[in-house]
Amino acid sequence: MTPDDTSRFSRLRRDWLPVASLGLAAFIFVTTELLPVGLLPDIAAGLNRPEAQTGLLLTAYAWMVTITSLPLTLLSARFDRRKLLLILLGVFCAAHMLAALAWNFSALMAARIIIALAHALFWSIVTPLAGRVAPPGGQGRALGLIVSGVSLAAVLGMPLGTLVGHILGWRLAFAAVGLVALGTAVVLVRLLPSLPSQNAGTMSDLPALLRHKSLLRVYALTLITVTGHFTAFTYLTPFFLELGKFSAQTVVLLLLLLGGAGLPSSFWGSLWVDRKPRAAVLIPLALLVGCLILLPAATEHGFAPAALACLIWGAALPALTLALQTRVLQLAPNAADMAISIYSGTFNIGIGGGAALGSLVFAGLGIPAVAFVGAAFFALALALAAVTGKLR
Repeated sequence: MTPDDTSRFSRLRRDWLPVASLGLAAFIFVTTELLPVGLLPDIAAGLNRPEAQTGLLLTAYAWMVTITSLPLTLLSARFDRRKLLLILLGVFCAAHMLAALAWNFSALMAARIIIALAHALFWSIVTPLAGRVAPPGGQGRALGLIVSGVSLAAVLGMPLGTLVGHILGWRLAFAAVGLVALGTAVVLVRLLPSLPSQNAGTMSDLPALLRHKSLLRVYALTLITVTGHFTAFTYLTPFFLELGKFSAQTVVLLLLLLGGAGLPSSFWGSLWVDRKPRAAVLIPLALLVGCLILLPAATEHGFAPAALACLIWGAALPALTLALQTRVLQLAPNAADMAISIYSGTFNIGIGGGAALGSLVFAGLGIPAVAFVGAAFFALALALAAVTGKLR
């Protein structure tokens, strides 16, 4: 390696390792949010609850994030962001130990709510922070790294947690996530500089944000698409087990494919989001509509069609969420934390609403219907995006 190569590598490490450490934290938070999806049958059996009711662990979590994101962001507006992230990871780790020891469904629900409080504040600050610690001109790629952390949680975190839960029990899966969070805190201590609060926004900024028509359109698209996604995604494990008659190991592989497809699409999205903002929204939505309409038939025809559907689904959604988050930051640069906290709250209304709706659809219409209802929401979002044009 030449001196120039060494210097270039050192510069890349200095510029991008702090962003990567935030992507690692995003990986941990999304892993635990999604973990009940893969362990739904195990948790239900372990706590003697119906699967449809156990899915409400996602609903309660999401709605707690929804109602606390904005208040917690305002209360913490003056805190150094590095210290705040470490506190959040400490709470996160402790709550996972409680989840591992949960003696009944109520105790597990309480642990999940505590985790949700940490999650609410984390997602209000991490996206703006990624833009801050990135080198000049690297905001799009920095957001792509955060979204890659989200995708990696689906491709590695949730499937690995699901596998651990199947083999060693769901309690040890929660304990393992808590220990990884502890390691993540150590990484953040070493890599992140002091990060005083900037552009967090105040209560006086809220009316202007709520009157911003373009922001409201982005929030509406977010709510519709996330509701559609989680209507189907929350019950994906029983969907594949019942409709495809796949083994538990095959279901883990399908979840792996779904999550893994998000890694290249996050990179693609980070390149396209500024150049082709309209296409960055419309193309993923069109793919999602077609994918979910065909998912039941694909699943019934065997592994290969189901795998293809998972790859399309897994590639389209991260590209879409990257485009929507980028627009929020572009539309509210002086109150980024507050704007993202509203985005996070909206996102989690969709998660909770989708999980609850999926529970009703699953119980009332059968497991194939969750895919069709999810497709209907994506079609509505596609129509809205097409009618409103560019999200300016």
